[in-house]
Amino acid sequence: MARSPTGTFTLVAGNPVVTGTIITSDWANTTMPDIGAALTDSLSRTGQGGMLAPIRGVGGSATAPAHSFTDFPRSGMYAIGANEMRYAVNGVDRMRWQAGGLPTQTYNVATGLWEDLEPVGVVGPNLLDNTNFQILQRGRGASYGVSEYLADRWRMQSADFTSVEQVIGAISYDDPRFVTTDYHRTSFSSPTGPTPAVNLVQHILDVKQLNDATFTLSARIRIAVGNKVGIDIVIDYGVGGSPDESFIADALYDGSGDFDLAEFQMTIPSFAGKTFGTNPKATVFFHYCHPTKFGGALAGQTGVFEIAEVKLEKGSVRTRYEPTPVAQDEAECQKWLQVYSTNTPVSQASMWNNTDAYGTITLSPPMHFVPAAGAMPNNSLTLFMNGVTNTEPSETTFPTRTGINIKMPVTGRTSGDAGFFRVAGFVPLEISCEL
Repeated sequence: MARSPTGTFTLVAGNPVVTGTIITSDWANTTMPDIGAALTDSLSRTGQGGMLAPIRGVGGSATAPAHSFTDFPRSGMYAIGANEMRYAVNGVDRMRWQAGGLPTQTYNVATGLWEDLEPVGVVGPNLLDNTNFQILQRGRGASYGVSEYLADRWRMQSADFTSVEQVIGAISYDDPRFVTTDYHRTSFSSPTGPTPAVNLVQHILDVKQLNDATFTLSARIRIAVGNKVGIDIVIDYGVGGSPDESFIADALYDGSGDFDLAEFQMTIPSFAGKTFGTNPKATVFFHYCHPTKFGGALAGQTGVFEIAEVKLEKGSVRTRYEPTPVAQDEAECQKWLQVYSTNTPVSQASMWNNTDAYGTITLSPPMHFVPAAGAMPNNSLTLFMNGVTNTEPSETTFPTRTGINIKMPVTGRTSGDAGFFRVAGFVPLEISCEL
């Protein structure tokens, strides 16, 4: 027998031989098969053959895991005892499993505490779109100013501030708290009027899905210590419908200076007895500054407000955030791209950029559509050229993915004159794309 139950290999009788020993079949013919059997029973380093019995080894430790990697010997799995297994990354505990039906836990290095991992099988659907700010179709660079869309479906609204900036920032891939890569940052200061306000909003067009339920809104928010964020949902029952209603979250979020997980709960009662008019919608508000809401707790706030991994779901318990596939977010964003209020600039260009000489100006508002798009009725566009108002566009086309092309005759202008379209009339221009 080549190996004992403890794994020790022992040569057969007649071994070892001494110098001058004559080879005989008595010991040679039994020794070689015994060595061959022992080699066959050994594990190949190149993966030839597989183990036929469980592999056993030392328990290991966080800095020397029992099962690790040649290039990364400090990362791997080990047993801290008969009832606990752990996984270490670069010598530091990151996850553990315990006997007795206890939940899987991850190690929070910042607090030095083990925390329960959320249930894998429970994930509530997210009622918001583009919640990791991955779809940016506006075409005006990496940042926007006051009352503009930067990330699709998210609009920044403000009052009594002349300088409000939005930027999409990148999250470090080494931060284990995040499963996404981007966050939305808003910065503002120096209010210019008596009732300053800044908020980030998204419209929910299927308002009836909010009927008679409790909702949890969660997000990772980073603001300065002392600043706060408030949440509410406003139900607009549409033109000719019941009066608007506001449902305010049960608490404010207090800033810590770092990205912390914020949770808000609110209950929306039954819509029984309510009248829905034309174009009803619900709007989710992240209030960064507001003169009166939340008992004035947000009045006069300024600074930098950053938000990531936003989720609105039914129920009073938050479930983990899962990023939406890009294609799904893109499709939803292209259905309802943007609403422009009266007298809002839509696009701008200089005449020297046009291929139709100086007799026609062609502008492309920063929106893209698949497969096509159309402007809602009862609206018009007016071209302003250095203060001179021209007639409505002579041609409006909506080519696939290249933006809206609007052409208008221009007379008496010279190369270099700037022009931009504004929404005219009292009905907002809504550009939509139904897939």
